[in-house]
Amino acid sequence: MNLSELPKSIMEKMTPKQLILLAFAASFLVALLLYFYLSGLEDHQQKKAQVFTDVVIAVKDIPERSVIQEEMLKTVQMPTDLIQPDAIMELKSAVGKTTKIKILQGDSVTAKKLFTDAGMEGFIGSIPYDKRAISISITDTTGISGFAKPGDYVDVMLITDKTQKNTISGEMILQSILLLAINKSSDIVDDKKEAKKEQMSTATLAVSPKDAVQLAVAQSQGTIYLVLRPFKPKDSFILQTEVLAHQYGQAAAEPAPARPVQAPLPQETPVMKIPSYSIPVIRGNVVNTVEVR
Repeated sequence: MNLSELPKSIMEKMTPKQLILLAFAASFLVALLLYFYLSGLEDHQQKKAQVFTDVVIAVKDIPERSVIQEEMLKTVQMPTDLIQPDAIMELKSAVGKTTKIKILQGDSVTAKKLFTDAGMEGFIGSIPYDKRAISISITDTTGISGFAKPGDYVDVMLITDKTQKNTISGEMILQSILLLAINKSSDIVDDKKEAKKEQMSTATLAVSPKDAVQLAVAQSQGTIYLVLRPFKPKDSFILQTEVLAHQYGQAAAEPAPARPVQAPLPQETPVMKIPSYSIPVIRGNVVNTVEVR
């Protein structure tokens, strides 16, 4: 029997029920093969059409309110359709920014996780990086009657009576200082006969650490005055001397007693000397000398 006639002989021996089962199995196998083929073709087309984009992620955990350094980040490629809309694409866009929340290792860095503007960091965002914030007590008089606003520049003046006895001194201790904030609290007395007290407030200044110590010491020495500077001052100067003034109500210093003046000694009148001559006079045995002028 030829091999070509073998399937025919087998099918002749099979019953109709077996032929139906065989046909069903063959169709199921063809359908399964067709499914796998189409699925593989679709995945291949998707991978071929997928686009990758560089995204910045964290190399390690970055704590909240930390300044991001370049070694904390790296760039990886991710499918474009999986990238968040506000994701950071370049390292330079994230380096130097402050984190708003904690960023875990491997997480993508997004704009919502960073303070993109220093003003969004709250009050500390308004402090220059090389300055410190310090508050001083002021009144309407010493604080320019409320005309100074945050962002203005002021000079700081100290008035004290502790430099010299019975003397008030004034000195310009700081110049061109950034005013960060002014907080006012009004104090109204209960007695209707008394007028409203002068408003007490605090002024917060941005100064260097050295100037902060100087300003704290100055507050204990006397009264601090703020002097508002113009928008664009033409001249910049620094006072090196103090202004002194005697306090009112103090007795004037008594003048030093005058030295006694010695009267000049009387001068003697010169006496003119008249020349004189001696003449011997003989009277008997006696010889006398007579003086003649």
